[in-house]
Amino acid sequence: MGKLPRSYGQNCMGVLVQDLFHIYVYWEITAETREQVLTSRNLDVESPCQIRVQQLMGDSTNLDWQSVYQAELPFGADHWYLSGLVPGTIYRIQIGIQDGEEFKVLLSSEQVHMPPAQSGHRRSWGRAHSIIGGVTPVEVIVPVEEKIETYSSTDLVAEPATAERSA
Repeated sequence: MGKLPRSYGQNCMGVLVQDLFHIYVYWEITAETREQVLTSRNLDVESPCQIRVQQLMGDSTNLDWQSVYQAELPFGADHWYLSGLVPGTIYRIQIGIQDGEEFKVLLSSEQVHMPPAQSGHRRSWGRAHSIIGGVTPVEVIVPVEEKIETYSSTDLVAEPATAERSA
């Protein structure tokens, strides 16, 4: 069986919402796209990409995207974990290049809807709640009434075995 390619030569971004507070983002930016943006802005070829997280804020009459996180990416980075996000909030993730005061967007996600916090809702680690990429988001339905088995530390301690001795 052949190996999967490291890249596919397409500009794309995918977003996986892991739980109420965490997102995994992965992307591919072609060398042509990067070069085109850098040369059109007269920027150095070594200019680093940045990841920017924006949150949809405001009321129903005045909604606006506000930056809540931005970081320089290591050269060649193609994925990032985001934590400390707010349940029930709408975000968008962007990869771009900072040119003075302007952020030149290379890739942008669609709206990322974090699951709402629910009282008594247990985190379900390791399971994606929604997957966003391409043209339309694909949601993975997780039933709220999902039965989660719980154990206490006393459940994990075995009772000492009692053996009867025959005389």
